Amino acid sequence: MNKTIALTLPLVALLSMSAGCVYYEDCGTEDWEEGCELDEFDIGEDCLDGEDCEEDEVAPIELSFAPGHAEQGETIPGILTLDGGELDLSEATLVFYGPVDVLASVNEAGQITTILTIAEDAALGPVDLVLELPNGDAELLPAAFEIFPAGSGNSGSDWTDGGSDDGECE
Repeated sequence: MNKTIALTLPLVALLSMSAGCVYYEDCGTEDWEEGCELDEFDIGEDCLDGEDCEEDEVAPIELSFAPGHAEQGETIPGILTLDGGELDLSEATLVFYGPVDVLASVNEAGQITTILTIAEDAALGPVDLVLELPNGDAELLPAAFEIFPAGSGNSGSDWTDGGSDDGECE
């Protein structure tokens, strides 16, 4: 029986090492009751010694499009801006769901500048924008802008990027 235990012990030790468990260097057997843990995942050096550890939260992607409106039949400049989160827009593609064509765009890491044409018979209302990323992911910007009737005074070329509503272009 002692021979069986002697042969089994190395096997148990080998299995425990390959089971994905991590023994922290600071935690000896005498420290076990003082808060040392045996964990399946290596949570890093910052989480040793009983500190509360949470995974770093990834900031949500925040996108905005300006102008917020356009009229039927217009050709307008537009800017999609990354307002929050981490995302490289330099190789992304803009897709508008509605009667909007992208004539040209210049991509940079934090924004995409574009020229859009709105169809003369475009349906009135909000237009969604989908940002397609090279890795196959996509980000939705619902109601990126709204289409108004031609001559309504809501031209997309009469917008400011400074947040004022004085009606003057910057």
